[in-house]
Amino acid sequence: MNPQKSISFKQCLSKYCLRIVLALFVFGIPFAMMRIYLYAETKTINFRMFVEAVGYVFTNSGVHHLWYLYTLIGIYLLLPALKIFVDHIDRDTFSYTLIAMFIFVYCLPTLSDLIGAEIAFTMPLTYHVFYVMLGYYLKDYIDRWKTKYCLMGIFFILAVFVVADYFDFASGALASNDSPLTAVLAALIFMG
Repeated sequence: MNPQKSISFKQCLSKYCLRIVLALFVFGIPFAMMRIYLYAETKTINFRMFVEAVGYVFTNSGVHHLWYLYTLIGIYLLLPALKIFVDHIDRDTFSYTLIAMFIFVYCLPTLSDLIGAEIAFTMPLTYHVFYVMLGYYLKDYIDRWKTKYCLMGIFFILAVFVVADYFDFASGALASNDSPLTAVLAALIFMG
């Protein structure tokens, strides 16, 4: 996202994505083969198991713990477009965009979970794109807070998570990846 650095789609595909795909297969295939072996009736290792493991990696079956690699590929593919967007908008538009994303990607889905009713207003963006843009925004537009204030905020939010879990009050909705508290926690970590 650095304005002085140019990033092309070809560079993202051939350099960044290729590395992640390689890591995904290098680590995903052995994990998938272990899973297949453990749940198989006959404990044999063969070529069919390898082919099935490759299919598991393509479908993210049995390698869910590598979710961040799939997400990183998507972020790298979107990076040239995101870079063009942030390079050509002013600070107010950037702030407005992040606020709108925060409301639609975090607040409304969490409110929907808390009240148990579907809210029709949605935005077809994932929280991963929000985090990429938020990290860039905080790096370039917000003066860094003093570390002690960030740490106090982090501990406060973690305490809210613990209390919500202890009293079984919406702990799933509050501690999920698309929770407003998780987004604020990420922002505090970025600023710390």
